[in-house]
Amino acid sequence: MQRARQYWKSVPSERTPEILLHGQVRVRKNLRELGIEQITPIQDASVDALIRERLWSDLSGNSCLQSQSDDSRYLLSLQTTVTTDLPMPLAGWIGLEIEGLNELLRPRRGTEPILVTGHAPLSYRLDDESGVCKTPYEFDDPVVADAAMECVLGKRRFRPVLICNREAAHYWQLPSYWDGQIPGHWTTGKT
Repeated sequence: MQRARQYWKSVPSERTPEILLHGQVRVRKNLRELGIEQITPIQDASVDALIRERLWSDLSGNSCLQSQSDDSRYLLSLQTTVTTDLPMPLAGWIGLEIEGLNELLRPRRGTEPILVTGHAPLSYRLDDESGVCKTPYEFDDPVVADAAMECVLGKRRFRPVLICNREAAHYWQLPSYWDGQIPGHWTTGKT
C-alpha cells in the first residue's frame, strides 16, 4: 500500500523503476517452477553449527506500537538490522520474543518472508542492500498489547528470532533450506 501511494503521488523510487515497452514479452523463467516438495532441509551438522554461530545483530529495536481504529487491535512495527556471514542463504520470518511471555509472536498474516545472505543481510527483495527489515506484528490480546507497549517504552526487553522453514525457502526458490529458529545475540538499540 505504501508503494502504491508513493506511485500515485509521483514519488520517485530507485527500488521499483517503471519500465514501459512496446511489443511482445516472452517469459523466460517461472519463478515458482521449483515445487515445495523438491526443497530439502540441510542435514549437515557442521552447516547447522556455522549458521547458529555466525548470525548476529549489532542493532535492533526501532519499534512502534499503534492502536487500530477500533482500539481492539494493535500493530507493532519492529525494524531490524543484521550483520552476518553465512555459508548459505537463509529464508524465513522474524518472530518476536518478549520477556515474560511464553509464546513467540509471529508476524501478521501476509507478511513477506525475508532473505538473509552475506552481501544483503536482511531484505524483502534480492536487490535490497540496505540490510534493514521492518516486520509488522498484529494482535488483539490485551496482555500481549500491554507487554508490547512496555517494550516500546523500554520497560520490558524483547528480541527478534529468525524462523526458517520450507515455505519461506520456496518463496525465494532456494533448492535447500535450513530449518530452525535463531535467537542470536540480539541487543536493543533504541525504542
